[in-house]
Amino acid sequence: MSQEMAWETRKRRSDTDEQKSQLLTVEDLLGNDKLRIPDYQRPYKWQEQHVNQLLQDLITHADKEHYRIGNIVVHKNNGKFDMVDGQQRFITLLLILHAVEEHQAGSIH
Repeated sequence: MSQEMAWETRKRRSDTDEQKSQLLTVEDLLGNDKLRIPDYQRPYKWQEQHVNQLLQDLITHADKEHYRIGNIVVHKNNGKFDMVDGQQRFITLLLILHAVEEHQAGSIH
Protein backbone atom coordinates (compact mmCIF):
# COMPACT_ATOMS: atom_id res chain seq x y z
CA MET A 1 0.00 0.00 0.00
CA SER A 2 1.24 3.41 -0.86
CA GLN A 3 2.30 5.75 1.91
CA GLU A 4 0.70 8.48 -0.18
CA MET A 5 -2.77 7.37 0.91
CA ALA A 6 -4.00 10.05 3.23
CA TRP A 7 -6.69 10.94 5.66
CA GLU A 8 -7.93 14.43 6.12
CA THR A 9 -7.84 15.16 9.82
CA ARG A 10 -9.78 17.85 11.57
CA LYS A 11 -8.17 19.01 14.78
CA ARG A 12 -10.28 21.01 17.16
CA ARG A 13 -8.42 22.55 20.08
CA SER A 14 -11.41 23.97 21.92
CA ASP A 15 -14.96 25.09 21.30
CA THR A 16 -13.74 28.64 20.68
CA ASP A 17 -11.00 27.75 18.15
CA GLU A 18 -11.89 27.27 14.52
CA GLN A 19 -11.40 23.83 13.03
CA LYS A 20 -8.18 23.29 11.13
CA SER A 21 -7.87 20.57 8.50
CA GLN A 22 -4.74 19.05 7.11
CA LEU A 23 -3.84 16.05 5.01
CA LEU A 24 -1.72 13.37 6.63
CA THR A 25 -0.32 10.23 5.09
CA VAL A 26 -1.10 6.83 6.54
CA GLU A 27 2.57 6.72 7.51
CA ASP A 28 2.12 9.96 9.48
CA LEU A 29 -0.79 8.48 11.40
CA LEU A 30 0.95 5.18 12.09
CA GLY A 31 3.98 7.00 13.43
CA ASN A 32 2.01 9.33 15.71
CA ASP A 33 2.43 8.19 19.30
CA LYS A 34 -0.02 10.86 20.47
CA LEU A 35 -2.96 9.44 18.52
CA ARG A 36 -5.37 7.36 20.57
CA ILE A 37 -8.90 6.04 20.57
CA PRO A 38 -10.69 7.20 23.72
CA ASP A 39 -12.58 4.74 25.91
CA TYR A 40 -15.93 6.34 25.15
CA GLN A 41 -15.75 5.31 21.48
CA ARG A 42 -17.83 2.35 20.41
CA PRO A 43 -16.11 -1.03 20.17
CA TYR A 44 -14.88 -2.36 16.85
CA LYS A 45 -17.97 -3.46 14.90
CA TRP A 46 -16.95 -3.76 11.27
CA GLN A 47 -18.13 -6.91 9.59
CA GLU A 48 -16.75 -8.82 6.62
CA GLN A 49 -18.68 -6.71 4.09
CA HIS A 50 -17.14 -3.49 5.48
CA VAL A 51 -13.62 -4.91 5.30
CA ASN A 52 -14.25 -6.20 1.77
CA GLN A 53 -15.49 -2.77 0.69
CA LEU A 54 -12.35 -1.11 2.08
CA LEU A 55 -10.13 -3.69 0.36
CA GLN A 56 -12.00 -3.23 -2.93
CA ASP A 57 -11.62 0.53 -2.62
CA LEU A 58 -7.87 0.17 -2.04
CA ILE A 59 -7.54 -2.20 -5.01
CA THR A 60 -9.59 0.10 -7.26
CA HIS A 61 -7.37 3.07 -6.47
CA ALA A 62 -4.02 1.25 -6.18
CA ASP A 63 -2.70 2.75 -9.41
CA LYS A 64 -3.22 6.34 -8.29
CA GLU A 65 -0.22 8.32 -7.14
CA HIS A 66 -2.27 9.92 -4.37
CA TYR A 67 -5.41 8.57 -2.80
CA ARG A 68 -7.47 10.05 0.01
CA ILE A 69 -8.72 7.15 2.08
CA GLY A 70 -11.19 9.13 4.18
CA ASN A 71 -11.59 11.50 7.07
CA ILE A 72 -10.45 11.14 10.63
CA VAL A 73 -11.66 13.63 13.18
CA VAL A 74 -9.43 14.16 16.19
CA HIS A 75 -9.83 16.24 19.32
CA LYS A 76 -6.76 17.56 21.12
CA ASN A 77 -6.94 16.42 24.73
CA ASN A 78 -4.08 16.96 27.22
CA GLY A 79 -1.40 16.85 24.54
CA LYS A 80 -2.89 13.75 22.88
CA PHE A 81 -5.15 13.47 19.85
CA ASP A 82 -8.34 11.54 20.55
CA MET A 83 -9.77 9.95 17.41
CA VAL A 84 -13.49 10.69 17.45
CA ASP A 85 -14.38 9.65 13.91
CA GLY A 86 -12.75 7.22 11.47
CA GLN A 87 -11.48 4.76 14.06
CA GLN A 88 -13.21 1.72 12.49
CA ARG A 89 -11.49 2.35 9.14
CA PHE A 90 -8.18 3.11 10.85
CA ILE A 91 -8.24 -0.10 12.93
CA THR A 92 -9.22 -2.12 9.87
CA LEU A 93 -6.31 -0.67 7.91
CA LEU A 94 -3.98 -1.57 10.79
CA LEU A 95 -5.29 -5.15 10.75
CA ILE A 96 -4.82 -5.36 6.97
CA LEU A 97 -1.26 -4.06 7.24
CA HIS A 98 -0.52 -6.55 10.02
CA ALA A 99 -1.92 -9.42 7.93
CA VAL A 100 0.18 -8.38 4.92
CA GLU A 101 3.32 -8.21 7.10
CA GLU A 102 2.59 -11.64 8.58
CA HIS A 103 2.02 -13.07 5.10
CA GLN A 104 5.26 -11.56 3.78
CA ALA A 105 7.22 -12.82 6.79
CA GLY A 106 5.78 -16.30 6.23
CA SER A 107 6.61 -16.19 2.54
CA ILE A 108 10.27 -15.48 3.21
CA HIS A 109 10.87 -18.69 5.16
